[in-house]
Amino acid sequence: MTQVFDSGIFNAEATITTKTIAISATGNPSPADSTAYSGVRCTIQAMSSADALVWGKETGTTSFDFYCPMFLDDGTALTLQKNWTVTVGGVVYRVMGEGQDQGGRGLLQKAPLEVASR
Repeated sequence: MTQVFDSGIFNAEATITTKTIAISATGNPSPADSTAYSGVRCTIQAMSSADALVWGKETGTTSFDFYCPMFLDDGTALTLQKNWTVTVGGVVYRVMGEGQDQGGRGLLQKAPLEVASR
């Protein structure tokens, strides 16, 4: 699938990881990160106060909008799930809600993020 975005829309690359829980032989849970996607073209913008209120965030808390394609260049659907992590430029963000289609065309999605660690 060919993307219709020019290279100027996305100014960064992200690695997106999921949280998995493995159970040891003794029955103890062991959380681990698993890379779901790497090299994802994206952009991150500070969230407006109005957007923050929609997501139930305090407006004094810095939250971000994460924009990326709905599909990878090879046609694989790119999904974003709550509590996954997105790493861009060495900063780790936690996904606060599922990715939502922007514009109804199935090309661009947006998800709310907050900083998990720097």
